[in-house]
Amino acid sequence: MQMISKNKLSGIFKAMNEEKNLQKAERNFEVEDKVCVLIDNLKDNYETWAISCKIGQEQVDNFNTGFDVRPGNKYIKIINNNYVWGFICLYDDHKFKRGDILKAAGFSAPARNFARGNVFKLESYNAVWSGA
Repeated sequence: MQMISKNKLSGIFKAMNEEKNLQKAERNFEVEDKVCVLIDNLKDNYETWAISCKIGQEQVDNFNTGFDVRPGNKYIKIINNNYVWGFICLYDDHKFKRGDILKAAGFSAPARNFARGNVFKLESYNAVWSGA
């Protein structure tokens, strides 16, 4: 797997926007930026944990390069090494706001009981590598 980067995320979101024929006003440019920040925070959290547990650099590199982002109709799925870390809401609905972080209920669906934070409010969540 490749390391997820701002350029890769931009390509993923550009493809999603083109596929859905979204106009510029409807696109989620802010979400794209915040997902990058979230993934960077997850990498930092994992590295801090790995240092405290004396985990080797090879495993840290494997974690850092294992991220993948898959946008869907309602959510962005954040995956690391074939495990779902969580989901980010793309749009407001009756229960959640755009940018809300949801725990994974399974590989293809979020747990919709409550939000674990919001990517637009950095202080609202604690980016822990082990899951939302």
